[in-house]
Amino acid sequence: MERVKVVMGFLILAAMFKYLSAVDQVMQWNLLTRERFLAAWIVLFGLAGLYLLGFLRLHGTEPEERLGLGRLLTGAALLALAISLAPGMFGARLGELDAYVPPSATRVDCSG
Repeated sequence: MERVKVVMGFLILAAMFKYLSAVDQVMQWNLLTRERFLAAWIVLFGLAGLYLLGFLRLHGTEPEERLGLGRLLTGAALLALAISLAPGMFGARLGELDAYVPPSATRVDCSG
């Protein structure tokens, strides 16, 4: 149950960045750019994946000998998500995830 709480903490921090980016856009502070937002998400999802796979241990966490299939698949999925976000930092489109990340500063208007 402790692992679930830790991973949920990482996911809540990622959601916090999403809502903070919405406030940043409305207030026009321009503090949380697309690159900073994606860097934070890459770090958070990467750490959550490494934690589930047992490569990252937090204080008070005892090492487990057995890595279950659920933990393995979830950790691998979180690491895959972190890796798939990396091209977005350099301007690449992220498909459906573009709805969740802030727009890029060099936005091109293609309306004609």
